[in-house]
Amino acid sequence: MFEGRYIFSQIVDFVPRREFDACIEKFNGNSRIRKINCRDQFLALMFGQLTGLSSATPAPNMGGATARSEAV
Repeated sequence: MFEGRYIFSQIVDFVPRREFDACIEKFNGNSRIRKINCRDQFLALMFGQLTGLSSATPAPNMGGATARSEAV
């Protein structure tokens, strides 16, 4: 049974929010964003690294039929 905090939450605490935000401001990181800000992108990429994902793009829905299986 889970007791306490998730490991991802504990690792995120190693990156001080104030310093991270200062770097984003210094290098104008959020100037041309469209959908996801720098911090959210960093957290998503860090989660992907920790879970061993091979790509930053989401995997297609493997539960439904694919074009190839319909053609056969």
